[in-house]
Parts: sequence; structure tokens; C-alpha cells
Amino acid sequence: MVLLKTDFTEGSIYKKLFLFSLPILLTNLLQVSMQLINSLWVGNLLGSEALAAVTIGATVITLILAFVLGINNATLTIFAQLMGKKDKEQIQTYLSTFVITLFVLSILIGSMGFIFVEPILTILNTPTNILDSAKTYLQISFIGTLFLVGYNFVITVLRAFGDSKTPLYFVFIATLLNAVLDPLLIAGFKMGVSGAAIATIVAQTLTFICSLMY
Repeated sequence: MVLLKTDFTEGSIYKKLFLFSLPILLTNLLQVSMQLINSLWVGNLLGSEALAAVTIGATVITLILAFVLGINNATLTIFAQLMGKKDKEQIQTYLSTFVITLFVLSILIGSMGFIFVEPILTILNTPTNILDSAKTYLQISFIGTLFLVGYNFVITVLRAFGDSKTPLYFVFIATLLNAVLDPLLIAGFKMGVSGAAIATIVAQTLTFICSLMY
């Protein structure tokens, strides 16, 4: 069982809330910046059409991320309450339930997104000249949904246990890996927009594995 890292019942509550919330804010900014990093590398290395394709794909992924963060906020509330009660048995029960639920949900989102990527792009009025590139980028991104949901869930559990700093380190590593892998796969291995999507998935997968081990 992970020990409670921050006790809000002692000392200045406002100070502790600020110190606890700051890493969360930085973590969320880093998560969003992954798509921005992809766009910057793609725009500089592949040109405007590829950038437009990735931008449309990033819009969809950001929407999914917002949905995941919303679910995790609900999860955070439940775990924080159980942690306050020091109810280890209920924590284990809810943990198992959420793991199964999020696993099924992530598989469902990833599969449906992969299959229905063209209708999604049509709804977004994607120009025909970038449709193939946007489809490729999104389909690869949807394959990584499990890892996106997975490491975000681990981060949420850590926050519920009063640790908001460790998740920041994990997401920082993911962002750094993404920034390094992007030019390597896009230009080095000539993978184009596929390289940008794969770079993000690799970064998220490694972060998920590291967070699980922690």
C-alpha cells in the first residue's frame, strides 16, 4: 500500500493545496504539449499539408484526453475519500473495479476510433488532400489509447495517495521522449506523420510501464 504523501489536516491548508496543485497544473500542460511538439516537428520537417493532418488528429486526441481526465477526476475523488478513511479493503476493491472498467473502455474507444476514423474526419470537414495522412495519424494514435488511459490512471491513483510530484516526473519523461523520437522517426527513418504518432505511443507506453513498476 502506498503511504499518504501529503496530509492536509496539519499545517497551512492553503500552502499545501498550492504546493500540491502546482505539479498537477504542470503535468496537464506537459500532456497537452505532446501534441504541440508533434505539430512543430511535422510542420518543420514535412510541410503545411502534413501539419494540417496532424493538427486535425491532435484535436480528436485532445478530446479523448479531456474525457480520460474527466473520468480520472471522478476516480481521484473516490480514492481520496477512501484514503482519508484508511479503508484498505475498499481501496483494493475499487482499484480492481476501475482497472477492469478503464481497460474495457480504452479498448472500446481505441477499436471504435480505429474503425470509424473516416466518418470522424468527415464530420470535422477534413480536406480531401490531407485525408489519408490524417487517417493514418489518427489510426495509429487510437492503437495507443490503452497506454494513454493506463498511465493517466496510475497518475490519478498516485495523486489520490497525496503524491502529485511523481506523476509530473513521469509525464516529463514522456514529453522528453516524444520530443526526441519525433525527428528520429519522422525524418531519420522517413516515416512521415506515422512517425509522429508512433513516437507518442512509444513515449506513453514506456511511461505506463515505468509508472506501473513504481
